[in-house]
Amino acid sequence: MCGIAGFIGKKKDLPSKKKLKNCKNLMEIRGPDGFNFKTIENKYHSSLILHSRLAIIDPKYRSSQPMEDNDGILAFNGMIYNYLELKKKLSKRKIKFLTKSDTEVLLKILNLYGIDGLNIIEGMWSFFYYNKKNKKIILSRDFFGEKPLYYTINKKNIIFGSNINYIKELSYSKFDLDDEMVNKSLNFGYKTFYSNSKTLFKNIKCLMPGQSLIIDKNKIINIKNNSTSNIKINNVNYSNTKRKIKSNLIENFKKVVRSDFPVACLLSGGIDSNLVASFAKKFVNNKFECFSIKNNDKFYNENNQINKAIKKLSIKHNFINYDKKKSLKNLKDIIKKTSSVVPSATWLLYGQILKKIKNKGFKVVLGGAGGDEFFAGYYIHHLFYLKSIKNKKKFEDYYKVWSKNIKPLIRSKFLNDYKFFLRNSSITNSNLTPFLENKIFIRKKLNYKIRYKNFLKDELKNFLFHEIFYSSLPAQLNPADNISMYYGIEHRSPILNQNLLKLTLSSQNEYLLKDGYGKFILRDILSEFSHKDIAWSKNKIGFYSDFKNIFDVKDKVFRRELFKSKRINKFLNKERIIKLLNSKKRLSNSQSHFIFSVLNLSILDNCYGT
Repeated sequence: MCGIAGFIGKKKDLPSKKKLKNCKNLMEIRGPDGFNFKTIENKYHSSLILHSRLAIIDPKYRSSQPMEDNDGILAFNGMIYNYLELKKKLSKRKIKFLTKSDTEVLLKILNLYGIDGLNIIEGMWSFFYYNKKNKKIILSRDFFGEKPLYYTINKKNIIFGSNINYIKELSYSKFDLDDEMVNKSLNFGYKTFYSNSKTLFKNIKCLMPGQSLIIDKNKIINIKNNSTSNIKINNVNYSNTKRKIKSNLIENFKKVVRSDFPVACLLSGGIDSNLVASFAKKFVNNKFECFSIKNNDKFYNENNQINKAIKKLSIKHNFINYDKKKSLKNLKDIIKKTSSVVPSATWLLYGQILKKIKNKGFKVVLGGAGGDEFFAGYYIHHLFYLKSIKNKKKFEDYYKVWSKNIKPLIRSKFLNDYKFFLRNSSITNSNLTPFLENKIFIRKKLNYKIRYKNFLKDELKNFLFHEIFYSSLPAQLNPADNISMYYGIEHRSPILNQNLLKLTLSSQNEYLLKDGYGKFILRDILSEFSHKDIAWSKNKIGFYSDFKNIFDVKDKVFRRELFKSKRINKFLNKERIIKLLNSKKRLSNSQSHFIFSVLNLSILDNCYGT
């Protein structure tokens, strides 16, 4: 896990030594274990490549980057999970290796196969690769978008980086916040960031999940690599489907936990983190511990479920108390050093866990991202399932199940009304409708609709695909990367695997949603490893805490920071926001997200706006 940055373009526009030094200082948070750079010259363009390293696999200097051999040059951020299997295959072809790193394996694969080599790679990445023979350059981001890569094109020069502030530092151009994206964020929330390549900054884009750019001479070729063309719902019976999914989970997990350092695990009372913890207990060879936030909020308290898991699995565990006095300082520091907003206040709790993990000597942490999106774990998924069967005989039966077992658990008034949902489900109302109550706080309102693309014919599966690549999952992976790297930790998500995704998207909907249970098949698998009360709990709590438990909303410093930006204030009905903050009532989830979004944007503008 590392940081990369660079310039591709005209020699006269190459960043100065001062800019290089300043960028090096910025990159230290993503790679505290070493820094190197490389210049490349050919008749088409000049390149400057910077790399900061967090050493996890083969930490010796021999595996430093940019890595170079006779055929290519590579600067890489991420982890290739199947590098040992690939290395074995390449060795049979008499290819020699000088290191024990996954970086060298990726370099050899790209030398041999170019962009097609990504089809046999399992892992997470963003990278710069230069082929010495054909002079082609590849900028690439992994299939699920776990590792970010931002870029700008200015006067035929390409400047890129793992963080946006690297681009700002290496460029001679000025960048400012994009008012349209700011307004969009305030009106509809953070998930809408990920529907396209735009960022909060003008003229700075991000590579989308699975996207690669090939620079061939002076031509840019855009390649997208998360097709659904081979995904069709099959008729494989439940027992065989379960066997295949279980086997895939185990096989992938064994690869994901490869590390030369101890591995930590995030543990909540939920299904995904318990599955990861159960597998870690079984398959991690290094020192292993679990970490949780001790949540005293009665609405989101999972301490009882966590204690059940600890007892069942007999694992070494750490409960961490959160100090809200440091929330504002931590948030400001994260935004300043990562040039990115934090989607929800709960991620600050995640940051405190990571700080403890780092202090105890761990470098790798495992999380359960993807479980809800792969296996239909959110309440809204039941609604999409109902919509997909509304003209079938089984609709009435499942509607009764939903009304009895699911509807009473849903606090959102927008998601417990099936008829309302049916009228509005062509719009991604999971993103948009919860934010309707925030319209009273905004002066410049937007009429904005995100329409589904028809990725898949099935209503439920189509929505899952949308969440995986364009909304829910990216909104988890982006802050997970930013905040873990801020604390010098590598975050890995063992559930994220292309073959597993194909299995879940091609399986019968009834294997995912059954008897009022979301993630039915995953619960069934988990029940073999962990406490059955956890596996079959219907109430989805989630890793969350009330906003007022994280911030003192009446504190003068908080209020000053919230309204510090003139740019952001012009979008706000300040008086109504103050009235909300002065209220003794508990903030709703959407109100919390809105206030936190205002705070983030205000800090971001004060750090980077012009």
